[in-house]
Amino acid sequence: MVHPNDMVIGGWDISSLNLGDAMKRAEVLDYDLQRQLYPMMKDIKPLPSIYYPDFIAANQADRADNVLKGSKQENLEQIRKQIPLLGHH
Repeated sequence: MVHPNDMVIGGWDISSLNLGDAMKRAEVLDYDLQRQLYPMMKDIKPLPSIYYPDFIAANQADRADNVLKGSKQENLEQIRKQIPLLGHH
């Protein structure tokens, strides 16, 4: 089993909410677990993500305030450059 201190939390999201607030909004995790995790998640911001309105549910448009600009090829190149950097910022 992986030790929790060896885990890297991060990634991309079309919403700029910090991970603590995003976790609360999603209402996926148990409330008590959210309460315990929030102090560690509140300072983590997601990297800008790829957003193509024709590929993502229409109800997500209002949340899309953290998106990469450019062509699909430029988006792909940027994401590829960021992958090795996860856990190092």
